[in-house]
Amino acid sequence: MLGLIKKDLYLILNNRNAIVIYLIMVGFFAVFAKMDISYILPFFFLSIFLSTFSYDEYNNFNGYVCTMPKGREYVVLSKYLLTIIISLILSVFPLLLNILAFKTSLEESLTIALGSLFGFYLVVSVIYPLMFKFGAEKGRIALISCFFAVGIICYLLVNFIDMDNNILSDVSSTTVFILLVSITILMLTISYFISKNIYRNKQF
Repeated sequence: MLGLIKKDLYLILNNRNAIVIYLIMVGFFAVFAKMDISYILPFFFLSIFLSTFSYDEYNNFNGYVCTMPKGREYVVLSKYLLTIIISLILSVFPLLLNILAFKTSLEESLTIALGSLFGFYLVVSVIYPLMFKFGAEKGRIALISCFFAVGIICYLLVNFIDMDNNILSDVSSTTVFILLVSITILMLTISYFISKNIYRNKQF
């Protein structure tokens, strides 16, 4: 499975010129325009990472890897693991930027980071089974739909969770943190098993 993770990393690095240019642009807006990039970096990575599905289809990699022992299972697991690892790493940079440069409180910065990761994993939980089911091209259409859906969900949550007067006002931040983490783990777990079942029964 480590080889599959390395393979996807190499494919991502093939887009290193675009990645560098984008990071420079994001850094410029973050520093000079004081833009919060907590939500931008993970979703930019996702758009790059989804290209690995296209490369796999173009090079007929799926048919090859299915001949390996546990190849189907490891392909799905490697996608999810690499996505989680890189997204967690990327979330550190906006967190430090908010604390050190923008002087945002630690609690608020952690809340922003947690919210962005929750939205990101929500999209991942929906889009990955669709990518394994329908392929890269149709999956990208689903990705656009997911962006709009997550935007609507976030808007509704912001209006529902009014910190001055809402049903969660008496709930501690620790409880909210545990709840969001638990929901995130549950979403990713269900999504993984759905993707694994789809890929295991798919014909190449």
